[in-house]
Amino acid sequence: MNEQVSVEPESRPHYDRWERMRTESVWTTELRAFAKKSDLVVVRFETVPDAPSWHRDAAFVELDFVQESNKDGERRMRVRFAGWIGTGYRDDLREVTGEYSWKEYSREPANLYRPTSGSWLLHLYPNQATHAYSCFMAIASKSRLTFRVRLDYHTNPCMAESGLHGDVLTLEASKGKTRQGFDLDNATHRHNSARFGF
Repeated sequence: MNEQVSVEPESRPHYDRWERMRTESVWTTELRAFAKKSDLVVVRFETVPDAPSWHRDAAFVELDFVQESNKDGERRMRVRFAGWIGTGYRDDLREVTGEYSWKEYSREPANLYRPTSGSWLLHLYPNQATHAYSCFMAIASKSRLTFRVRLDYHTNPCMAESGLHGDVLTLEASKGKTRQGFDLDNATHRHNSARFGF
């Protein structure tokens, strides 16, 4: 006797929403105008709880732009984009030997650092041409944005020997055939409560 078993597709509502955000969330003219006058932006990351294994680093990214004014008080604009939280390292070291030798962070599974959430603060200081402000203003309207936390992206052997980690917040923008990439900010920390996602 042959029985046919129908397999229900696995429901991933959060992941489906993240996939839609990758294509639908864009840098609008209204958002650009608000960011142009903003003093700071808080970038919050939270991993997608039902993401498949091949997208385990997928994250929802919330940008909270803040305009501070003595006259009008505080104004905020919140928007959401798709993003990623990359894998970094904890503090265990390994020695690499050969013609030259150096120490770097161990790549053993127990030493990997995979936070599920975290925040990054960017001071924009409008009209002062700070780095982050200039990056945001260089993005063309209607571009699709992707934010990434790249843990240990700037870490080198000298930093590893000193117990330091060089983490970077990056932004990728795409519109048609045009692609842009920015390192919005970087942070050098020990692996403690000051580090992203700790």
